[in-house]
Order: sequence, then structure tokens, then C-alpha cells
Amino acid sequence: MGTGGGEMGLVISGLTHDEQLDLLEKVWEQLSATGDALPLTAAQRAELDRRLDDLERDGPVGIPWDEVARRMWTMRMLGTSDKAAVLAKSRVDG
Repeated sequence: MGTGGGEMGLVISGLTHDEQLDLLEKVWEQLSATGDALPLTAAQRAELDRRLDDLERDGPVGIPWDEVARRMWTMRMLGTSDKAAVLAKSRVDG
């Protein structure tokens, strides 16, 4: 299928940005409706297995989204010159 949609009679370039995103969402939902619709390569499967093993061994790592959002909001309110202080304080508090 070409960039314009060709065989299906779709003219994607004639859609608005929002209509294109809506179409993309519908296509993604259709593709993901079955587990076999998006097959993984052996390398992708191995990487997912490795990550699951890490998660089981180490538990969740990283920063929860609410903490990331709080830090970003704080940095925005303080301005760019105080970002290091916000990050340093969060390391001590966290």
C-alpha cells in the first residue's frame, strides 16, 4: 500500500491531523486485538524475557510517574537555575 492508501481507497493525506490520529488508534486497536497480530522476533522475545527476569529479581526500579511529575512541576515553578537543587533535594528525600 502506498502513502495515500491506494488499494483501500483511503486518502490519508486528505485527513486532518486529528482524523489521522483517530485512524491510527483504530488500526492499532484492531492489530492488538489478538496476540499473534504483532509477532516478535527471537531477539525481541529474548530481550523481553531478560527484562522480566530483571523485574522479578530486582523489583520495580526507577521513579514513579507522580514523583517525576512533581519534580518537573517544581523545576518549572523555580526556574531553570534551581533544577540542580530540586534534583539534589529529591535524592536526599527519596
